[in-house]
Amino acid sequence: MSYDLVVHGGRLVGRDGVVEADLGVVDGRVAAVGHGLEGTRRLAAGGAYVLPGLVDPHVHPIHAETYASASDAALHGGVTTTLHHLYPPSDADPVEFAEAHVLVAAAETRTDFAFHVRLNDLQRTARRIAALADHGHVSVKLFMAYGARGIMVADDELLAALRAASDAGVTVLVHAENGHMCHHLEREARSRGARSLREYYASRPRWIEVDAVERVLRMLRSVPCPTYLVHLTCVESLEAVAAAKLAGLPVIAETCPHYLLLTADEAAPLGARAKMAPPLRGERDRDALWHALRAGILDTVGSDHSAFARSDKEASADVFEAGFGVPGIATMLPLLFDRGVRTGRIGIERLVDCLATTPARRLGLAGRKGSLAVGCDADFVLFDPAATFTLDATSEHGNGYYSLYEGWTGRGCVRAVYLRGRPALEDGRLVSSPGSGQFLRRAAARAASLPA
Repeated sequence: MSYDLVVHGGRLVGRDGVVEADLGVVDGRVAAVGHGLEGTRRLAAGGAYVLPGLVDPHVHPIHAETYASASDAALHGGVTTTLHHLYPPSDADPVEFAEAHVLVAAAETRTDFAFHVRLNDLQRTARRIAALADHGHVSVKLFMAYGARGIMVADDELLAALRAASDAGVTVLVHAENGHMCHHLEREARSRGARSLREYYASRPRWIEVDAVERVLRMLRSVPCPTYLVHLTCVESLEAVAAAKLAGLPVIAETCPHYLLLTADEAAPLGARAKMAPPLRGERDRDALWHALRAGILDTVGSDHSAFARSDKEASADVFEAGFGVPGIATMLPLLFDRGVRTGRIGIERLVDCLATTPARRLGLAGRKGSLAVGCDADFVLFDPAATFTLDATSEHGNGYYSLYEGWTGRGCVRAVYLRGRPALEDGRLVSSPGSGQFLRRAAARAASLPA
């Protein structure tokens, strides 16, 4: 058989191991993995790793970023599928808003994409969860924090959303922090004249996260809804998740690259550039996150990519006035490879699992994304483990103006990225066109069938 494209001379990486083999592509899908394959086009991997295109479950195309610029940054990091957090206004119909943004994003993006639709005012919007699922939007986002922004949900609203989502086969993503205490402690800190990053971090202590995580997990004991806890940061949250998994609760746990790479003390000189919620923690927490990632207590790593203009981050010396969030999608893969795989903290197979395979399985894209298995979309990354990098202010690409990791050096670089068998990035240069990405309508999944 002749294939449209054959990738030869590479080391194919999956969650179960690394194999030296050819990859055969037909009509944008993986058609064969074997030896001696012949094709119309041949791509020499030159001994590089061939990874499945990454599936980033946590991307914010807001603030300085657009769908177009976020997808550009994503491709530089080997991400071919972006799950965007979508923010309908409080008075909008979430289904109509999501469908309108499908058209907007599809005209701009170079990556395939789907949406997590944020909900608040659950008395009104909970009844729309089933309709969202009917349109292929099978994940929603709830915030237990940010009351001042009008998006915080109360516990009774969270419970209502879990019940409606469970019935509809929808996964609920939760930002777990005790919002009332966040507001109270921040107000106290500012009344004392707090302005620095250290003081901001101190105003959002670990127990605020742990309290919210534990409340969510208690609800899951009565409502079997697949629930995805975003950006976990500390030992106590990991302990709660581990116990919940042992009890068979349908919980999915995520952390982010910045929590794996930086501590609060290390980030202090960065000021507002390192303002995020939850904040960075200590060295013990960072080590625990790596252990939990290796052990499977943490399921995924999402970039939580959120780029800002300088005026939104550094217009004031008061860090409390700065926007929440940091860029990171373009540097996530090389940094986690260098600081994780090369140091022996995790294997390359596990890195691929948490950056590609498991996000796809858990979020309705199994059999399509996150794997080099036959039948999946031919999304892949040529990754050179020996190539060196030095990061600077431009390394995050997109519309951000800085990187948290400026001056960092290491090994492991994205050489090329292919989306559905077509080149999207070659030697650091974008070669696909805006609008080449596709919207991914996903099927609902019941809690009883949640993948192990």
